[in-house]
Amino acid sequence: MAKQLTENIEENKAQRTGNPKCLRVVPVKEEFTGQRLLPIKEAARYLGRGVDSMREMVYAGVFPVIQVGDRSKIWMDIRDLDRWIEKNKQYMCTAAETT
Repeated sequence: MAKQLTENIEENKAQRTGNPKCLRVVPVKEEFTGQRLLPIKEAARYLGRGVDSMREMVYAGVFPVIQVGDRSKIWMDIRDLDRWIEKNKQYMCTAAETT
């Protein structure tokens, strides 16, 4: 995992836009590859959020869900989670780097 993260950092140096001192770090979530639908608990873990926070986002309409029946398990499409990540991704810079 650390080697992959280091490779991502090096790869992203070439892909930066804006301030060349900003660096985008993209962690790799290898344990979820191959799964399309995740229960809400796993979806929360995939995004690094708490289950309650994830439920709030679902009920606020941030994510569509799959649920068969009124009281059945809530499933989330990993593609929707990835789209949310891409939509909310941003560069982090210190104030000194932006001036």
